[in-house]
Amino acid sequence: MRARLEVAGKRAQWEQISAAAAERYEYGARFGAPEALERAVTLYRDRALPMYPELSQEWAVTQNNLGLVLQMQGERTDGEAGLALLARSVEAYEAALRVYTEANSPFQWGSTQNDLGNALTFQAARTGGEAGLALLARAVAAHEAALRVRTEATSPVDWAMTQNNLGNVLQTQGKRTGGEAGLALLARAVEAYEAALRVYTEANSPVQWAKAKQNLGNALLQQGNSICCDAGMPFLVRAAEAHEAALRVHSATTSPVDWAAEQFNLGNALQALGARTNGEAGLALLARSAEAFEAALRVFSGSGATYYAEQVKKSLRATTFLTQWHAP
Repeated sequence: MRARLEVAGKRAQWEQISAAAAERYEYGARFGAPEALERAVTLYRDRALPMYPELSQEWAVTQNNLGLVLQMQGERTDGEAGLALLARSVEAYEAALRVYTEANSPFQWGSTQNDLGNALTFQAARTGGEAGLALLARAVAAHEAALRVRTEATSPVDWAMTQNNLGNVLQTQGKRTGGEAGLALLARAVEAYEAALRVYTEANSPVQWAKAKQNLGNALLQQGNSICCDAGMPFLVRAAEAHEAALRVHSATTSPVDWAAEQFNLGNALQALGARTNGEAGLALLARSAEAFEAALRVFSGSGATYYAEQVKKSLRATTFLTQWHAP
């Protein structure tokens, strides 16, 4: 009896620590609070992880959760420090996959494969050359593996999530590849996002719907930028429309980091449209682009998201240059 009570008490303590870490992660993800994310890492790594032996189910759950927080930190951190955090995230997911298998834990295995694919995609986005392409190939393999157990018929929401994430990898591959092969990959990315949007709707899954809209807008922007002159304009218009739709869900008060990311994406689409539009109409689009970048920068600069802040500054400089070039 005493042994059973000790086991139950230990389990309750682990669940309490894990819940506290998850709360800190959610807060940090939503409001851009780096100290909250660091606290989540500390709780998972130093408190929850040592409570159970390596290769236990609880150990695998904690590794997967730790990977999520490290990935978020890596996404938001610039330079080598960000890459190191993403590498630690991949290690955590791979540790969990030493326990989860497709045969004995298909749900957990599919979820972790999906998370691993996301971390590899972020790594690849910051890694050039053959090494980056190899990371993208691993990310595609991870998402395609997840889709073996996450099907539209049996688990539509999880299937939509992985379709969305697969679209992200294909989009990055398309951007890196260029030419007709790159356009084909971008078209596959658009198909993956549109598949996800068969499940996600603004009414029943607003956050996921907005994320898929955001990603769709980015893929359409890449398509438009890859197609010369007037032929690319319809893709750019659809990109701006997708980002404006996503902003119906995100607000600066309720989800400032997501709102800022969407302002950045909208700014990029408006910049591309402004660059191809003559006269006052083009200058007006570039002015709206600058406004969107400045809005994003206010949030990123104040939330410790150094990587994203630097990306916004680069885009804002480009818009300023285009505005000066277009001015009469």
